[in-house]
Amino acid sequence: MARQILKPDDLSPILASAEQWIRKCLIEDRSVFLPDSRWTNKSSAHLVTTRMSAWLNSEELRQLTTGGTNSRAMVQRRIEFCRDKFLGV
Repeated sequence: MARQILKPDDLSPILASAEQWIRKCLIEDRSVFLPDSRWTNKSSAHLVTTRMSAWLNSEELRQLTTGGTNSRAMVQRRIEFCRDKFLGV
C-alpha cells in the first residue's frame, strides 16, 4: 500500500479530517464511517436519562473529575461511571 509522505509542518490533511468530523458528527449528527445517523430514537432508546442531573452533580462524579484526574485510571473510571448510569446499572 502506497503512503503519501507529508512535510512535517503540513497540517492540511489533519485539519481536513477534523473539519469532516465536525461537519458530519457534530453538525449533521452522522457518522464518519457510516452513511446513516447514529443517534436516532431507536438507537438511543436503551439509554437511561431519568435522574441524569442527580448523578451528573453527584459527589462520586465530582471526585472523578476534580484535581489531577487525567490519568488513564481516572479517565476509565469516569467513562465506566457514566456508562453504568446511562445503562441503568
